[in-house]
Formats: sequence, structure tokens, C-alpha cells
Amino acid sequence: MSALTREERRDLFLKVAARLFEERGYANTSVEGITRELDLTKKAFYYYWKNKQEIVQEIHDRGLRLMHE
Repeated sequence: MSALTREERRDLFLKVAARLFEERGYANTSVEGITRELDLTKKAFYYYWKNKQEIVQEIHDRGLRLMHE
């Protein structure tokens, strides 16, 4: 996965996290679960976000922006 740019890796995290939140719900989706799906470490996740709430907020904000385009 090192061939991806930072932005591409971030987008991949967001896509996988959004899918897992939809499939499992917020409470049943963990940072570990997200990173496991991507075969990455939690350290990689925390490079972009402080916690699970921050990635949810970004997914939400991106969704709202898409709705207004």
C-alpha cells in the first residue's frame, strides 16, 4: 500500500470506514477493525485522525459537501 499518496490512503480509510459503519454500526466498528480491513496499523490511522469520532465527522462533512455540489 506504500505506492499510494497520503491523500489516496486517507480516501481509502474513509471509504472502508464508511462501509463498515454502514454494515456494522458505529458502536460495532473499531479503529482496529478499520485498519484490519486495510491491512494497516493503528498508527497509520492515527496519522490522520485522533479518534473514531474524527473520521465519522469527516465522512459526514464530505457527504454534506457532495449533496451541495
